[in-house]
Amino acid sequence: MIDSKPVIFQAMFHSKPVTFKTMVHSKPVTFKDMVHSKLVTFKAVVHSKPVTFKTMVHSKPVTLKTMVHSKPVAFKTMDYSKPVTFKAMVHSKTLTFKAMDYSKPVTFKDMVHSKHVTFKIMVHSKPVTLKSMVHSKPVTFETMDYSKPVTFIAMVYSMTVTFKNMVHSKPVALKNMVRSKPVTFKTMVHSKPLTLKTTLHSKPVSFKIMVHINL
Repeated sequence: MIDSKPVIFQAMFHSKPVTFKTMVHSKPVTFKDMVHSKLVTFKAVVHSKPVTFKTMVHSKPVTLKTMVHSKPVAFKTMDYSKPVTFKAMVHSKTLTFKAMDYSKPVTFKDMVHSKHVTFKIMVHSKPVTLKSMVHSKPVTFETMDYSKPVTFIAMVYSMTVTFKNMVHSKPVALKNMVRSKPVTFKTMVHSKPLTLKTTLHSKPVSFKIMVHINL
């Protein structure tokens, strides 16, 4: 998938695995009430404009390969009936997903991004699970390094969030976070202590209904 603008995934539902490969569209594409009883494969698809996925829910694993975006990608109202796993993700540009596997908890390995809205140097010794993530605007993760698993559940961002030089020595631990302005955390619930160090944001960030569970 190559998009010149953000891509939004909303409530995606699939009864079985779905594979996206080399997706290209000259105009915006909207998927609504998507239900697949068998494996579905999208090939040769390129989006010059935003693509919106609505009512998408994964009852089983979903695989996304060779996804490329020229600009930040926004995920809104994402609901996964099961854990999501990201493996061997490499991006030469903004958000390029390769070999994505949703069959198990979210695991980020060998993720590299060269531009904005990029994941760099992300390492997880154990899986990371993301559930019910809602973002009002694109989120940028840069230079994130997890030595142990981290679980994010019911995360809501009122504004664009940028993580730079993030290092987790233990589950649900944020270290070396850099932001140019204040950050506001509301209704945060953690099964274990959450550590924030060197926090700086280019813009105010609000975290609501954040729940961290130790794997």
